[in-house]
Amino acid sequence: MEESSLSMPWDALTCSICLDILKHPVSLQCGHSFCLACITDSWDQAGVCRCPHCRKTFTQRLDLCINIHLANAVEKLNMASQSRAGPDDIECSFCSEIKLKAVKSCLTCLASYCEIHLQSHYKINTLKNHKLVNPTRNIENYMCSEHQKALELFCTDHCVCICSSCVADKHKNHHTVLPEKERAKKKIQLEELQQNTRDRISDREKQLEVLKQTIKNIKDSVEIEEQESMEVLKDLINSIEETCQKITQLFKDQENKEVEKFKEPIERLEKEIEVLNKRDAELTELSETDNDIYVLQVRSATIGKDLMKNIFFQFPYFFAVILQTFPSVSTPIHEQSHPSVDVSTDFSAALLRKELSHLKQSVEEISQWEFVEETEEGLSI
Repeated sequence: MEESSLSMPWDALTCSICLDILKHPVSLQCGHSFCLACITDSWDQAGVCRCPHCRKTFTQRLDLCINIHLANAVEKLNMASQSRAGPDDIECSFCSEIKLKAVKSCLTCLASYCEIHLQSHYKINTLKNHKLVNPTRNIENYMCSEHQKALELFCTDHCVCICSSCVADKHKNHHTVLPEKERAKKKIQLEELQQNTRDRISDREKQLEVLKQTIKNIKDSVEIEEQESMEVLKDLINSIEETCQKITQLFKDQENKEVEKFKEPIERLEKEIEVLNKRDAELTELSETDNDIYVLQVRSATIGKDLMKNIFFQFPYFFAVILQTFPSVSTPIHEQSHPSVDVSTDFSAALLRKELSHLKQSVEEISQWEFVEETEEGLSI
């Protein structure tokens, strides 16, 4: 009955009033079927018991009953529509209008079956021995390309699946077994191979874990060494900065010390220059006077002490006037020797530069260092 319900025309299960699948289907004497609610409402509104499809009129209102056959067919159709094959599903080979999803494939029939069409394999004795498997695409691959028969045997000599006709042809007198038996044997081999593969996976995972832990240890060790080295370098930088400040201050102190030595000679020279400038101004004024005698007398007074005394005794009046007018002209300037000042330091700048050059060279050599690998024999680059 299930198969007949699916083979019914679609319009036989459709209500011509609501144009939908029959709900609680009832059949009139004319043979047309409607939903119970649809035909009842139609008669109530029209006031006449008439078939909406063929327009046949009934003299009295009929006692409507559910059509059990149609109700079962609609129920099966609803169940089948829920199992309708999708784009990615394998379709039943025997569904005509609505293709349902296959639940099994028969390697003997080389076809796929939905739940409804599969029932014959469960009920018919000649079909019960067929090989049923999960739905399989390209089921033609399970057919012998030469004899167009199902592949039912396995030739162990050639390791290929063959049909019953192949046994009497190319594989005559070959050792053949059922695919199930050969598969059971292969299954053991596959299990052993799989176990071996899993053991290798486990071993590789352990090795991987060891390598990851080694990398972590390396990173931790390098981080510690880097931190310690950075601390030493920071201390070195701080020490160099402090030393730089001390050396700078040392040069400043030495500069002040040496400059102080020149302070008194500079002041003395500045005073002498002041006196000489004053003398130069007086001499300029003297050279511009028109009194020859006066100029000669004053000029002679500048020659020397002895000559000045003679002039003084010969010309007491003029000399008095000159001394009174230009007191600095007759004053001798005493030249003073200025001792040379040597710059001295309490340390050797050359030695300092030499030591700093060595320190720079050592730092440059350190920057060229590379990591070394420690072995049992010792350190090797």
